Amino acid sequence: MDRAASLLQQIYEDPASDEFRIAYADWLIDNGNPRGEFIQLQMLPKRTRAQRKRATSLLKKHRNEWLGPIAAAVKKNSVVFERGFLARAQLTKASCPPGLYGDPAWATVIELDMEFRSMVEGQFFTHPVFRSLRILRGLFLLPALKIIGNNRPLLLEEMSIERLAVYDREPLDSATVIRTLSAAMGIPKLRRLSVNAIGSVPQSEWLFESPLGRRLQFLSLKGLNSTERPDRSSPGQFLADGLVWLLTRTARPKTTVLINEWTLTLKGRELVVTCEVSQRNHLPSYATLITALNGLSGQSLDSLNFSIQRWMVPTSQEHQALVSTLSQIDVPGNIWIPNPKMYY
Repeated sequence: MDRAASLLQQIYEDPASDEFRIAYADWLIDNGNPRGEFIQLQMLPKRTRAQRKRATSLLKKHRNEWLGPIAAAVKKNSVVFERGFLARAQLTKASCPPGLYGDPAWATVIELDMEFRSMVEGQFFTHPVFRSLRILRGLFLLPALKIIGNNRPLLLEEMSIERLAVYDREPLDSATVIRTLSAAMGIPKLRRLSVNAIGSVPQSEWLFESPLGRRLQFLSLKGLNSTERPDRSSPGQFLADGLVWLLTRTARPKTTVLINEWTLTLKGRELVVTCEVSQRNHLPSYATLITALNGLSGQSLDSLNFSIQRWMVPTSQEHQALVSTLSQIDVPGNIWIPNPKMYY
C-alpha cells in the first residue's frame, strides 16, 4: 500500500482525528494535488473571505472527483465538506447501488437526509463504516426499525422517521413497531426523535416509560390522530403524559416535547408553551392543550409562558377554560395567557 492510500485508510478508520488529515493534505500538496490545499483551508480554525472563496472554487471544480463512487448516491447540491471530506449530504430517490454499501468514504459522514421516497435499505446504515454518523433524517418505517433494532449500536444522536403507521403490505404489526422503538437497542445515544406522520398509537407508556424515553431531550410527534379507542392516546392525553414526563425527570437539561402543533419546552422549572401553525385558517386545538395542562394540577413551576401569534388567540370560552385549568398549578410568578379581549 502506498503512502496516500495508507493515510486515507487511517482517516477512514479514525475520522475524528485531525492528525491523519493534516498528513494527507501535506502529502497531496507535495505531489501537486489541489485537494491538499482544500483540506488545509478547511482545517483552518478561521478563514478569511479570500480563503473561503478559494475553498468554494476548488470544491466546485473537483467535487465529483473527490466524492468518488458515492457521487452516484447523493444529490450534488446537498453536499457539504468539512475538514476536507464529505460530512453532510442528501441521498437520492434511487436505491443506493449495492457496490456502495460499506464504501469506506462514508466513514466521514456526520449527517444524512433521505430525499422523499428514497429507496435505501436499513442494512445500508448499519454497516460498521458509518463511524461518524450522528444525524439521520427522513427514514421510512422498515429501514428505521432495522437501525433501531440493530445488535451493533450506532452512535446516532438525532433521527427523524416519516411515519409509524403499518401498511398491509409490510411484514410486521404495530406491536412489533412499538416494542422495537421503545427498546431502542441500536440507538443508545439518541437524544432527538421526530416522527412526521405517527397516526394512531397505543397509550403513551410505551414511549415515556421506556429506555428511549428516559434519555430523550427532544421529541416531536406530528400527525397524531384523534381517537375514541380506549387503548389509544388522544393528542391531548399524549401531550399531558409528555408534560408529566418532563416534570418528573431527575436530570433537567432543556427538554422539548412537540405534539402536533403544540410545543412544550422545559428548562429547569420554567415551562414555555409554543404553537406552530403555518396556515391562518388552521387554528390550534386549545382543547388539546387544556387536556394536557390538566395533567399539571398540583405541580409547581417557576414560570409558565405562552408564545402564540396574535391570530392564534383562543375564543372567550377557551380562555376561561385555560384560566380555570392554570389556577390549579402552583406558579409563583405571573402566568401570561393570550386574551381574546386584546384582539376582538
